[in-house]
Amino acid sequence: MGKPVNITDIAQLAHVSVATVSNALKGKKNVGRETRERILKIAEEHHYQPSMTAQGLRMQHTRLIGILVHDFQNVFSSRIAEGINQALHKRGYSLVMIASNSKQLLNASLFDGLVVFNYLASKSQLESMITASKLPTVLMASDSTLDNVVNVVTDNHSSISQLCSLYEQTPHKKICFFTNDDYSYNSNVRWQTCYDYFQKYHQQDITDDTYNAHFRSEPAKKIALELLRKQKSQRYDGLWCLSSC
Repeated sequence: MGKPVNITDIAQLAHVSVATVSNALKGKKNVGRETRERILKIAEEHHYQPSMTAQGLRMQHTRLIGILVHDFQNVFSSRIAEGINQALHKRGYSLVMIASNSKQLLNASLFDGLVVFNYLASKSQLESMITASKLPTVLMASDSTLDNVVNVVTDNHSSISQLCSLYEQTPHKKICFFTNDDYSYNSNVRWQTCYDYFQKYHQQDITDDTYNAHFRSEPAKKIALELLRKQKSQRYDGLWCLSSC
């Protein structure tokens, strides 16, 4: 497959000006019927696709939304991204997933907005990146106070409080806790709620019973199996997964 044609190539093939090609492709009436048909035929034969970047520079928007993720391996993240994609599609936008090693694309004038989800970075690092991009941003699981940021968070405290109330009704009392990395807002809030609860009602420090599973199934499975292999007197009889983005 050769290099994609642009309107300059089509103008040369049709022996007309670039402006005439542009007007014909936009359906403007100031192009003769035969000329229009010739231009459209050439465009179709050469599989012409308009440059979204060029259009964005002219129109000051691209209708592209970037979603920045740490990696593409997380099934939960993929489901969330698909839901966002469907909602944006209904509104005439397209979603582009950006891996962490390609975040420089945020400063390339390609996007109208940004969603940050499952991205491992400190709050200060995130805010520095968002400030530099100047994009309206949705931060999932954060408490940023930047003017161009909207935070989307779950009610972690209430959900963990309900879990703690169930703990009082179960015979399983030796509990370990799986968390995400230190940068995870949700995981940190959930763990702190657990910590405060066990300190207040059971005078127990859960720090030594906490394990970082990195919000991944493989490390979580490995740690869980190792804990289950311990002697019965040392073995946990309950495991709370607090891992989240």
